Amino acid sequence: MVADKKTGVVVSEKKRKVFSGEFKAKVALEAIRGVKTVNEIAQDFGVHPTQVGQWKRVRASPGLRPG
Repeated sequence: MVADKKTGVVVSEKKRKVFSGEFKAKVALEAIRGVKTVNEIAQDFGVHPTQVGQWKRVRASPGLRPG
């Protein structure tokens, strides 16, 4: 972590992960199948359980768009 010189606020050097649409669809379909819990799926794919739920909701609802 690095402190911003102007504000003195600590800023993380870590970048956000960017997931492809294909990866999101794969995770969402696994969640829709319902064989594993959301937590198990999240752990298997290395994402947060909230993301699994969001991607599942988008995939299951044709009217929603990812965003």
